[in-house]
Amino acid sequence: EAVAQAQCISCHGSSYEGGVGPSLVATELDQAGIEEIIANGKGAMPGGLVEEENIPAMAEWILTLE
Repeated sequence: EAVAQAQCISCHGSSYEGGVGPSLVATELDQAGIEEIIANGKGAMPGGLVEEENIPAMAEWILTLE
């Protein structure tokens, strides 16, 4: 969550329910889909915001958001 606070809230909102970027809460993406977007970016979101070794844990954490 600390990485998300530093890297994600400016676009995905303080509660991760969307802003400039889409909501991360209750996403329909699966683990692999989330990891792909974190690693490579999508739309205006650049890849590389999360260190490669932390991507699986970040994706797992996103999947817990409700």
